[in-house]
Order: sequence, then C-alpha cells, then structure tokens
Amino acid sequence: MIFWMLACLSEPTEEKRRTYHVEKELVYRQIEDVTLLGDLAWPEGDGPFPTVILIHGGGFKEGSREDDSIQKWSELLLDAGFATFNIDYRLKDDMPSPLFPGPVEDVKCAVRWLKAQEYPIDPERVFLLGGSVGAHLALMAAFTADKEGF
Repeated sequence: MIFWMLACLSEPTEEKRRTYHVEKELVYRQIEDVTLLGDLAWPEGDGPFPTVILIHGGGFKEGSREDDSIQKWSELLLDAGFATFNIDYRLKDDMPSPLFPGPVEDVKCAVRWLKAQEYPIDPERVFLLGGSVGAHLALMAAFTADKEGF
C-alpha cells in the first residue's frame, strides 16, 4: 500500500498540477485556553474527495500544521486528487501533565469535526497520515474506539 501511494504521489509535471481551494485556520477544537486549528484544502472539481488528515511530528514538544514536510505531502496529495486537512494538536507546553492521551483525543476530534462539515469531502474515505510522533498519533487514533475521549 505504501509503495503504491508513493508511486501515485510522484512530483507532477506543471501540466498535471491541479488548482485547489484552501481554508486556513479553521477551529476544529477549543479546549480550555487552547485553540486547535487546521488548514483544509481540496482540488477544484466535483467532490466528494477522499481526504487525508496530515499530522506533524515533533516529539510532542514542537511542530506545526505549517511545517514544510506537511505542506509538501499536502501538495502531492492535492495533485493526486485528495483533499487534505493539516492539523495542530496540543503540545507538551499546552497542557499540564500528563500529556497522554490529550493529543490522541485531539486527532480523534479532528476526524469527527471534519466528517460533520459541509465541505466536498467523502466522510467514508478519511485517512490519517503523519511522520514521527504524527504517525504514532495516527495509529493511536485509528486503533481506539470511535468516540469522544480515549
């Protein structure tokens, strides 16, 4: 599956680049005094589009939905016909100890929020993709119950 995805996401030529819509700084969760934001983008054309939620790395202490690696993945996925939702989650300095399971709950909240919106996305085809701790959060969110909390 990974090799197929990488093959499909090779750098497009200029004539294959898509144009897309972007909505930045969408509030997907407000918890205590922390506002969690996401940037949603989708290709021009008829939807609904399969959607990938992109989760940055950073060891729970740094990183952002605007990281270069997340932006690169987003562009490749958009050019391949996917919508993307690049999210932030609570970091170590955003919450008291213990950190866990806060970031997992944030990712799960992003999934629920996205599926409830009226954007041209397919709520039955929402995927999670992350690097480093973002991959860890993607797996934890995918393998826990589909409900609020942990």
